[in-house]
Amino acid sequence: MDSDISTAATTSISTMPDQPDGPTRRTMIRTLLVVVALVVTFAGAVGIGGLAWGIGSLRIAAHTQVLPPGMQSLTIDAGATPLVIRLTADRDVREPQVRMRLLRTTQSSETALNVVKNGDIVGLTVAGAPSPVFDFGPPGEITVTLPPDMAHRLSVSTKQQKGMLLAQTELDQLTVRSTEGSVSLDGAARRIEVHTTSGEIRTRQPISVTESFLAESDNGHIAVDFRDAAPRVVQATARDTDIAIDLPPEGPYFVRARAGEKVTVRVPQTDDLADAAAQITARTDDGSVLITTRR
Repeated sequence: MDSDISTAATTSISTMPDQPDGPTRRTMIRTLLVVVALVVTFAGAVGIGGLAWGIGSLRIAAHTQVLPPGMQSLTIDAGATPLVIRLTADRDVREPQVRMRLLRTTQSSETALNVVKNGDIVGLTVAGAPSPVFDFGPPGEITVTLPPDMAHRLSVSTKQQKGMLLAQTELDQLTVRSTEGSVSLDGAARRIEVHTTSGEIRTRQPISVTESFLAESDNGHIAVDFRDAAPRVVQATARDTDIAIDLPPEGPYFVRARAGEKVTVRVPQTDDLADAAAQITARTDDGSVLITTRR
């Protein structure tokens, strides 16, 4: 019985493959490292070649058009193209104009800026599919330059899926609808209304709004600062983010605030709506609310 077990063990061991000795093992490791290095080098060369091809195929397309001097309403629809929309005024400009600059590849489809005029209403529409090469950020911008005396009488509405809006002038009304774009406000208006899904809503400098300010964002931070006097109605609502409202020290204010985390109100308040300088409403489901006065 014992001899059978010994014989079986001997037979099993003798059928196993020979293990490589030290020099052979080192040779195999060196060969493997060389193969890995070649693969990495090839992949890097392909990546650099692709990047060089991409840079070599880029070009800037620019389009400028004069807008009707008597327009009272302007709508801008960027569609699916991620762009920066800039609204500005210039005292040296006698006629309103729009300029679109777009970074594109020679392989991408043509992107055009269509201008439609209907009396004193002008519509700007960006037509064409965006290139996937520019998923990292906006590949261009639309700049609307206005004479100051026209800007403060103009009503502007914008619509974007991605990108950014920069309002840098005085307007009568501004309405913004954006899916993933941020909104930066600077200047003045009678009424401002902003709706975003995941973009931030901020003021670069304290702004002046005389009648009403409405801001709504699901996942983007809302931070606004008002100068001179607060608008009669301020309403900011969010779902998963914070709200910060900075008001002029003159009050008192009729405040209604609710938050999933923390509510901080540091402004003079009143329970009499008729006596209030402004009505402030701020609500967020999961964030915090901060309402303060500028020092």
